[in-house]
Amino acid sequence: MHHNYDVDKLRVIFVDTFKKMKLSLALTDLEKQIAYVIGLYPQYHQYLSDYQQTGRMYESDDSNPFLTLSLHVAILEQVSTNRPEGILDLYHLATGYIAAIEVEKLMAGVLYDQMHEALLQGHPPDESEYLQKLKNALLQEKS
Repeated sequence: MHHNYDVDKLRVIFVDTFKKMKLSLALTDLEKQIAYVIGLYPQYHQYLSDYQQTGRMYESDDSNPFLTLSLHVAILEQVSTNRPEGILDLYHLATGYIAAIEVEKLMAGVLYDQMHEALLQGHPPDESEYLQKLKNALLQEKS
């Protein structure tokens, strides 16, 4: 079984960005965001050094570095655009008591859960439910 072409194409963007980082080449704005995330996960650099990894099947979502990196980039995009509306406020509130990187990783976990649940149920994720689950998870970390 082979991945969807779009998945492979997205993975190549991560590998290309990593290569450009190592060569100190100029990065686009999106690549800068991706490079920031790549820098947070040195344990995944081995997967980003080889284009062969882009077509690889991973045993679980937990072991898929490209999924983890993509979720983290998605969180940064959501926060930067405040979409869904209110996520920026939650982020600012949480970073008042938790390090930004930990907030982002926690948020990525909630995003994964919401996307997985929506996929299983066959409907788009509910933004208000997503925001509530984010709020609950972030408040739980506070205590």
